[in-house]
Formats: sequence, structure tokens, C-alpha cells
Amino acid sequence: MNEDVEEKKPPPKYSFNSWRLYMSFLIMFGLFTRTSMRANMAMAVVCMVNSSYTERTDFYKNVTENPRCAVSSAFTSEGTLNSDYRGDLPWTQDQINRLFSANFYGILTSVWMSGYFADKFDPKKIVLIATSNSVILTLLTPTLAKTSVWAIFGGRYLMGLGEGFIMPTVFSMASRWFPQNERASFAAIYTSGNQLGVILTMPIKSLGKFQKKKKHENPWKLVLTSRAFWVAIVAQLSFSFSVVLMQSYLPLFMKQVLKISLKKNGFFSVLPFIMQVITKNAVGNIGDSLKKKGIITNTQAVRMFQVFANVGTASCFLVIAFFVDCDTIPLAIVVLAAYGCFVSCGILGFYTSLLSIAPRFSGTVGSMSLFIASINHSCIPLLVGFFNKNGTREEWRNIWFFAAFLHCLGAIVFGNFGTAEIQEWAKPTPEIDVEEKIQLEEADERKETDDL
Repeated sequence: MNEDVEEKKPPPKYSFNSWRLYMSFLIMFGLFTRTSMRANMAMAVVCMVNSSYTERTDFYKNVTENPRCAVSSAFTSEGTLNSDYRGDLPWTQDQINRLFSANFYGILTSVWMSGYFADKFDPKKIVLIATSNSVILTLLTPTLAKTSVWAIFGGRYLMGLGEGFIMPTVFSMASRWFPQNERASFAAIYTSGNQLGVILTMPIKSLGKFQKKKKHENPWKLVLTSRAFWVAIVAQLSFSFSVVLMQSYLPLFMKQVLKISLKKNGFFSVLPFIMQVITKNAVGNIGDSLKKKGIITNTQAVRMFQVFANVGTASCFLVIAFFVDCDTIPLAIVVLAAYGCFVSCGILGFYTSLLSIAPRFSGTVGSMSLFIASINHSCIPLLVGFFNKNGTREEWRNIWFFAAFLHCLGAIVFGNFGTAEIQEWAKPTPEIDVEEKIQLEEADERKETDDL
């Protein structure tokens, strides 16, 4: 029987009989739902908050900026805000920054333990509970916002508690379902849900049945002492900083610096994410094709794509810092599109590395990496609030400089030490390896039976 398992090959990844492809779409829809419920707060704040309360509009008459930026679509000639930005919630800038942190505080609370549950229990139930929690609290958001800023803070915190269980579960499923030479392209598919950002469907269908491990190893110490893990974390921090900055603060930057209308704000804000969806899926297939042909190794692939992502993203941030204001909106559009192309390659770099270094313990690796990333996420609103007091171009420039520095650091560290090879402490025993092959074949056989 073991010989038959070894000889039989799974169907091509893009065939109708490939259950791996269906799994990637199911995960994508799950991330689709999760990200939309978290990221919509960025535009909601811009629309719902009374900007005349949060910002001292008289300040703009005295700053030494481009004169044409003093009168544009966001402000009238008298220095008052355009009616597009007149919400009814009297929240201060400090309260808004605190609100953006709430979700990440919740993730930080739960993500450290979520890897254990992802590796031990049924991923289907974990995703169902976590997603249901976010759906209910999102429906309650308008009511909570009208109650008080602390009420919606509590709601966003509880959403974060549930979100902390989702990505480690995705790590666990991805490492079990997708072979190493296909992980980049499948990761590009299912992480596209982060950019699509609109609820389509629940991520639960027939996810299959996972066997319990015969041995209950404790990989925490091994992961924390692994150089490969920490190298990927350095690159992840640069990536996550950019993602949170763009998801949470890009509409605010466009309002304060570019000073465009609300309608244009909404369109331009999604441009980087549209480019990410297009680029990551195209580049993911290119990367897997190069690996299958033996042109580059798995490690060479993750290093190449990560350095490309870091250097390109840092360059975009520097262009924004030096050259973008309300008088160079066409340049801003081009740079935002380029940013989406560059940053999406990080999925083929550090993310693929984290999936590859310890497939047996991917849930634990995922939860630990996300725990560290959540600390980074929760600090971003504090950093933005520290630099951004009045919404001037000079204040935003410091934020872009810091983001560019993180990407340069990530390129140097990961470019020299990044890897996609399974670490010695994470290599499976022959018995477990056979079990995983049997599991994959059984899943494909179930899919073929369902099609009949």
C-alpha cells in the first residue's frame, strides 16, 4: 500500500480534480471576509467622524506648505472642511488612533495560544467560530459607534480576539494541503482575500479530516531558537507595518496631504490592493515555474522575491515622502500602484518561508509569528499619532521615512539569511510522511466521488 501511495501523483494544481485548488479558494474567501470587516473601519472613520472637531482647520492657513494645497477639494476657500468630510461623531485624533489599535490588542491577546488549537483541533470549527464572532460584532458597529468611542473600542477588541485564531489555522491548513513547490502560487491565491476586502461567503465547506499526531511534540522552544524563524520575522515586520499603514491610514493621508474629495479618496485607496491581487498571482506562478524547472531553488526564490519587495516598497515610500503632495496627484496614483506590485511579492518571500521551515508545526509557527506581528500592529497607531499631530506633509514624511527604513532592514537581513528549507528539528519521521501522503490521496478521492 505504501508503494502505491508513493507512485500515485495528485492531479495538476489548476485542474478541476484538484482539491488543493478548491481549498485555496475556500481559504481566500475566509480571508476575504476577515479583512473586509477589519479594514472597512479606515474609510468609515473618514466618513463618520466630524473632521472640524478632530482637526484645527485654522492651522492650515499658517503652515508653510504648497500654497495650492491650502485650497483644494477637501477644504473650501475659507479654510473649512468640505461637506464630504462632515460626519457626526466627535472623536479626537487620539481616540481614532486608539480605536485602530483595538483590533490588534485583541489579536495580541489570543494569537499566542491559537497555534496550539490550530494544530490540535478541527480547523473548520475554529474558523467558523472566529468568523461568526467578527460578523456579529461588525453588524453591531453602527450601534456601538453611536453609544460611545469606548463601546466600539470594546467591539473591535473582541473582533481581534477571534481574528487571532484565523491566520494560524490558515498556516496549519496550507502546510498540510499544499506541496512545497506549489506553496508560492497557492499562497498568492488565498492571500488575495486580504486585498479583495468584500464579504462573499463563509470559508467553511468540506475541509477534510485531519489526523491527530501520534506524538505531541512541543515545538515552542525549537521555533524560538531557530534563526530561520527570526529572519523571516524581520521581513514580516516590514511587510505588516506597510499593510496596516495602508489599510488604516491611507484614506487619512489622502485627505490631509492630497486633500482630494471623498469619492476620489475611496477609489484611490483601493488601487494598491487591486494591484496586489493582480501581481501576486502572476508572480506566484512565475516563481513556482522557475523552481519546477530547476532554474532557482526554493531558498533562492524566497530571497529574490523578498528583496525585490522590500527594495521596491522602500523606494515607493521615499518617493511619497519627497515628491507627493496635492499638486502631484498623478504621481501619487502611479506610486500607489507600484507599491501594490512590489509589496505583494512579500507573500512569495517571508510568508512562503514561514510555511516551509516547519510544515509539521505550521500552526505554532503561524501563531508565534502573528503574535510578534500583532505587537507591531498595536504600536503603529501610537507611532502615527506621535508623528502626525496636525496632518501636515512634513509630519507624514517622517512616517514614510520610518517605513522605508524597515523595508531596507528587511531586505538586508532576509536577503542574506532567509531560507525555505525544512529545518532539521521540524523534519517528519517516515511514518508521518506516509500518513500525510495518504491523507492527500484520500482527499482527492473524496473530491472525485463528490463530482460523480
